[in-house]
Amino acid sequence: LKQATTINGIVWALMITIGGIIAGKTEAYFGLEACYVIDSVTYVISAFVLWFIPGQYKVSSNDTLPVMKDKSKQSLKMGLLGKMCQPFTSFCAMFNGVVIYLFKCGFGLVVFLRASGSASWGAYDVLNAVYAHVAGDEDATSNRLGIIFSCIGIGCFVGPLGANLVTASDRPSTQQVVCISGFVFILFGWLGFSQAYSFLSICIYSAIRSTGASIIFMNSSYILQQITPPEMLGRVLAMEFTMEVLAESTVAFWSGRFMDMGVSKYTIAFTMAVVSATSLFFWSTYHMFGLGAAQKRFNQTAEVQEKEKSDFDTASTCSSVVCE
Repeated sequence: LKQATTINGIVWALMITIGGIIAGKTEAYFGLEACYVIDSVTYVISAFVLWFIPGQYKVSSNDTLPVMKDKSKQSLKMGLLGKMCQPFTSFCAMFNGVVIYLFKCGFGLVVFLRASGSASWGAYDVLNAVYAHVAGDEDATSNRLGIIFSCIGIGCFVGPLGANLVTASDRPSTQQVVCISGFVFILFGWLGFSQAYSFLSICIYSAIRSTGASIIFMNSSYILQQITPPEMLGRVLAMEFTMEVLAESTVAFWSGRFMDMGVSKYTIAFTMAVVSATSLFFWSTYHMFGLGAAQKRFNQTAEVQEKEKSDFDTASTCSSVVCE
């Protein structure tokens, strides 16, 4: 799972890096319509390839949703009205189940880890377009925007690779630590943006910020996949994705609104740095108190193995002494 997560991040980074360059050049030479045509064709090819990928993707048994089944049976007893309401009642039962689970599981706040990250990087689309803009030269603007996205891809390539080197698959606490470090990169990236007056510096700070974003994006879900039981994993990840999209879209909306109201791009970048610093402080405190993936119950495997190995070595030494 750890290697698959890293490979996924690398492929995603390569796509952004190469795609950014191609998009910028294509728009400059052939127009925006050509970009949409290429985008549509690649989606069709991807769908065709995915269609032929075999595998068993079911992670839980049929007996893991008793609450939902009970609610569904009750709705069926109501006849036609029950059948019409069944999708809604099933959704309510599943949503109620995941909310109760997150309240009781002891790590429910981890669901908001990626959402706090998306709130920290949520303004990047708006600001990328603003920083790439060249007055009166649409082709230069497209080229600059493509280069910025390529730099983002470089950061997304470096982030998962670096995180993979310092994390352990049997210690979810290490993934939580690298996610917290991701906010450090995002913070420095936005601080750089708030003072960036050259295109080169914009590219450098884009790579720094995206390094942190990719670390959080990949490892936050990895944490939940490690510590959530299979019967709840789908709903927990769905909740995480919902919170992420809601946070990012809200920040992007208000960033655009503030730009329209005359707030400078440097002020918005500094505001995002403040948001990042707030998230960094919160999650650092959360981890220091041993919460979330830092709980001992999630990190005992390696410790137990080390203790057993130590006890075995001690016993072997004592046996040797006795035999002698």
